[in-house]
Amino acid sequence: MYLYQHRHELQYLEEVGNYGTFCIEVYAKDNGHWKKIKEVSDVSTDIDIVLNLISICNIEQLDPIHLINVIEDFIG
Repeated sequence: MYLYQHRHELQYLEEVGNYGTFCIEVYAKDNGHWKKIKEVSDVSTDIDIVLNLISICNIEQLDPIHLINVIEDFIG
């Protein structure tokens, strides 16, 4: 079983300086405890997009190996 969550983070681009964005973290159950197994930084600055994507990933139990492709398809 996988659990997808978001986390706010600060990033920096020379063109814009510091900006807030969201990453997606993926957890898997290991001996009854959740363990972070993957993280994708700077997914989007739009929390609604990130929350919608996370909801779909949790409902469908997306295998984390497909997360990058799903993010690119979902946002792109």
